[in-house]
Amino acid sequence: MSLFTKSIELKSTHNNAIFNLGLGQLLTGDLKRGWNNHEKRWLRDGAESYRHNEISQLIDLNDLSQKRVLVWCEQGYGDTIQFARYIKILINLGAEIIFEVQPLLRDLIQQSFLDCEVIPTGSSFHEVDFQVPLLSLPLLFNTELTSIPNDVPYLRSEGSKFIYLKSNSNITAKKLNIGVAFSGNPSHKNDFNRSIDLSLLKPLLNIGSLFIIQKGISEKDRLFLDAQTEIKYVGDQIHSFTDTADCAKQMDLVVSVDTSLAHLAGALGLPTYTLLPWVPDWRWLLDREDSPWYPTMEVLRQPSRGDWQSVVEILTTRIASKFLG
Repeated sequence: MSLFTKSIELKSTHNNAIFNLGLGQLLTGDLKRGWNNHEKRWLRDGAESYRHNEISQLIDLNDLSQKRVLVWCEQGYGDTIQFARYIKILINLGAEIIFEVQPLLRDLIQQSFLDCEVIPTGSSFHEVDFQVPLLSLPLLFNTELTSIPNDVPYLRSEGSKFIYLKSNSNITAKKLNIGVAFSGNPSHKNDFNRSIDLSLLKPLLNIGSLFIIQKGISEKDRLFLDAQTEIKYVGDQIHSFTDTADCAKQMDLVVSVDTSLAHLAGALGLPTYTLLPWVPDWRWLLDREDSPWYPTMEVLRQPSRGDWQSVVEILTTRIASKFLG
């Protein structure tokens, strides 16, 4: 982080450096300063467009009673799931919330927060008093490591019409049923670090059956999948995050790389193992095997760059010890 600090000393308005310094501060647990510097995300090169700037931004939490506030999603599905936890707190302060989320998340979020109006991005809405981007809420709430609101589950699914696993003869109480997501969106700039080959998870077949509950897999992974009878791919039957939630809830545990499934399983309060690369995203912090955001989650990290095999070996031992005695 010293390079970013030096850049800022030379040019106090160097927004890229300030933003990256903020990511480093968040990664190392310095949340108070990190959230402040994270606000420069709107001014950095290649920034996502700031929406709804014709509406006054919510800048404090004073006197929110009966105020109408538009909270709008930004970045990816995982970000929306992770920070949706603040919606209930805003409602408890008396605010009337309109929550704008990605369309595939709309039904699940609405089922989880019955006291607010949930709309898909781009939808019209009635007049509001304030607007705020979702990832600015931790700053407004002065969130530090010891004050992260982490009561789970804060997402709930009333059940969709997704009944594949309930009627599938492969799901059984005799073996562990493990829901997995081993790869993310290949267009994600860090996907080459966070995704792994499905074949690397083969040791898990010694302790359970695997159910792939992600959308889309590569041709290489499909070829491996076709040769395995104890791995079932159900992604083609998933049409929303409500379906994904229903799948995950039918599992004994969930194993995921750093994708939206890790956040979803954590937000649902499910036993979750998240597999991280040598250089993790800021939200997973450093040198710890838990997540202050998700109390039912264990975090397993690469011991060296690219070493997923060691991660899977540790994962298999941990699961066997915890679930099979």
